[in-house]
Amino acid sequence: MSKSTPKTTAPFISFEKWDVDGIEQDLGLKYVRDHKTLQTWLESKPSITTTQKSLLLDLRSVLFDNVDAWNEEELKMKFISHILWIAQLDQAHYRGFMERTIKARLGNFEVGGKVDYMIATGKVNPKKPFFFLHEYKRTRGRDNDPLGQLLVSMLAARELNGITEPMYGCYVVGRDWFFVTIDGNEYSVSNSYNASQDDIFLIIGFFQSMKRRIDAHFEALFSETSPA
Repeated sequence: MSKSTPKTTAPFISFEKWDVDGIEQDLGLKYVRDHKTLQTWLESKPSITTTQKSLLLDLRSVLFDNVDAWNEEELKMKFISHILWIAQLDQAHYRGFMERTIKARLGNFEVGGKVDYMIATGKVNPKKPFFFLHEYKRTRGRDNDPLGQLLVSMLAARELNGITEPMYGCYVVGRDWFFVTIDGNEYSVSNSYNASQDDIFLIIGFFQSMKRRIDAHFEALFSETSPA
């Protein structure tokens, strides 16, 4: 009588436990400086109305005066949420989801955790994701890596949804915003953009560019499915 092969259980590592070293060594992601996918994204120029400019100037001032005193939730509610609203990222076919849990198998590991914010299809539950945001308030003696957490959540969503296109995201550390792309097994990270300075207008421009990419995706999709 043959013995059955024992089932092996992949170790589970939550998103907050990952850092960049683990991502590269265990998940095979490779850093590329100034990847063309990232550079194309960062070349986009903002188109800002007078009303939006006034709101952004007010937000910039509030951030400058308070960012060092805010905790994570205050940073999210009093600043980041307003940036996302100005960017108008909730549309008919996609919208923003906050604090949603996802899990996936990546290589020899099970990974999972909450995603701070993602733009995806779906009304109740996120389906195909397009963009990820991870916020982190810098504190003394921190032992986690916001870039690592962003990358592993993007990889998990890509695996769950069978996505082959580039993935886009950003992470926020206090006043500084960093934009990230994953293309195949390569990732790239921008320099920091300081939202308490004029960079706030560039940040909005990057979101506008992302929105155009998503809209173009749906336009192409509907064109393919429309009767000739």
